[in-house]
Amino acid sequence: MSDPEVTFPDDGFDLGEPAYSNNPLERPLVEDLVPIKPLSSSPQPSQGTFVTPENDSFYKLYSYSDLNSTAQDIRLIHVFRDEHCDLIQCEFLPQSSLREASEGYHTLSYCAGDPSNAVPVLLQGIKFNVFANLNHALEKTLSVWKSQYPGGECVLWVDQICINQRSDAERSHQVGLMRDIYTNSRGTFISLSTADQSETSFNGLDWAKELAEACQTLGTSQLWSIKLQDILGVNLSNSNFLEGWASFYGLFQSPWWRRAWIHQEFICSPSAIFMYHKSTISSTHNSFLLFLCQALQNIPVLMYIYDLEIERRDKTRAAKGDGDHRTVMRERNDSLRAIELLLNTKETWRGDEDLKKILARSRYCRSSDPRDRIYAFLGLAHPGYGIEADYSKSNTLDAAILHTAQKILEFDRHLEILAFAVRATKRRASILPSWAPDWASTEILGDGYFARLPGLDKQFQDDAVGSSVIHTSTGENIAVLRVRGLHIDTLRPPPGWIESFAFSYLETAGGHVVRCRNFAKEGDELWILMGSKWPFILRPSGGEYKVVSEANNRKWRDDKIIAFEEILGRMRDGLETLSIIDLC
Repeated sequence: MSDPEVTFPDDGFDLGEPAYSNNPLERPLVEDLVPIKPLSSSPQPSQGTFVTPENDSFYKLYSYSDLNSTAQDIRLIHVFRDEHCDLIQCEFLPQSSLREASEGYHTLSYCAGDPSNAVPVLLQGIKFNVFANLNHALEKTLSVWKSQYPGGECVLWVDQICINQRSDAERSHQVGLMRDIYTNSRGTFISLSTADQSETSFNGLDWAKELAEACQTLGTSQLWSIKLQDILGVNLSNSNFLEGWASFYGLFQSPWWRRAWIHQEFICSPSAIFMYHKSTISSTHNSFLLFLCQALQNIPVLMYIYDLEIERRDKTRAAKGDGDHRTVMRERNDSLRAIELLLNTKETWRGDEDLKKILARSRYCRSSDPRDRIYAFLGLAHPGYGIEADYSKSNTLDAAILHTAQKILEFDRHLEILAFAVRATKRRASILPSWAPDWASTEILGDGYFARLPGLDKQFQDDAVGSSVIHTSTGENIAVLRVRGLHIDTLRPPPGWIESFAFSYLETAGGHVVRCRNFAKEGDELWILMGSKWPFILRPSGGEYKVVSEANNRKWRDDKIIAFEEILGRMRDGLETLSIIDLC
């Protein structure tokens, strides 16, 4: 569950109207579906699972009772300390439905870490090995609980303990409830520190709290900015202040921020308490933390920090090491941007977001089970997608991605997904078709600012109905997407193209000039597909077509422009003869 660094580029998509429509009279886009089967009989070598510490001895003495999935049952634990025992103790409460348990418990969010680094707790009086970081998080939670809820029982939902990790079926079901589990809690305790981190004399969370207390009384973020500049100016030569500043970056580079699951856990929680070593700060300070992330990305501030650390290279703890300072600044900025996005999403989330956009922004998140690059974010999207987590060993990463693509097509009822498919390269080990976005890929190509075809989502949905526009089938481990469209032109060979960074301006056989990604080549074809929001470059491949790139006009050559809008209008009016083709 501990994950590498996370950054979130803005995809720049114009999502238009909400994709969801509940009109039962409209025909679905996906017709005559053949269920997508696993692409191999066993997981690929890279296929992972959420591996938890070994607990064979515990399971010999205790068996989890089955949860009633229909009633949405969950398990809760009472967590406490006993003066006669050094171990944290946990006792299961009677199983109850999520509705019955609502607002009667807190949740815990932490970075799991290495399963071989385990610490025992007592669960039902039996030793049970938990992640060392979970034990650390429980210790911090009990400490906070003692001060904030004296005399009250600490009742928690904790993933490793409250889910039977030996049951794939239960894991799949409980993961599907995660959004509701966190939403219906009283709040979440978030452990930013880990068991292997030693506490220093300077705590980044304390530094942030002091700034918040100094600035937030002023009211507006504009006044916060003025106050922050004053504080920085006064403390330029204060070594303790600068050490606190450096420790603040250490806080924001905590591995917790890099986990895929923290987005749902934090965003869906009604409130949160951040715990970092012995310090805490509540989510009521989210607005200031967001402001701080934005302010510290300010170029003059960054240049000042860079010059300061060069000057104090051998004197300041924060500047020790052989790393290039510009690289350090860039890494810090990446962390700040990631956290800025997380805090912004917390402020704006309404529960019905576009899954494609969420997954596009989460590409740099990692998890021990790669399928969680999808499953960890389902709770943030519109529930209409109807995707359920499946942790069975036969469900490979590619199979999970392909199933997700199918569900997105069913929900959207247009072909916007094709644009997401070409905006990141496929993993080398992937056998996904060209039309399915590889959400596990981190090689992002960017949106390219391709101009959309005219129309609202409803019009593109209408474009894609009226016949069996999309048909998916599987054969020889390949999923084919059947679409209707119009062949506009074909790309001709050099010297017609002009490369510009990641994009090219290519001439067509008809003498037009189009802009597309620079891996388009001679013989590729320009198409408008019914239900697609962009013209596309397609590559013929054995009677089928691979999706290569979006396309639009080279705007400064009026004599070379293709009248895409006019052509689409004729297609919508039935004035063009359309072809049915398969995308592979």
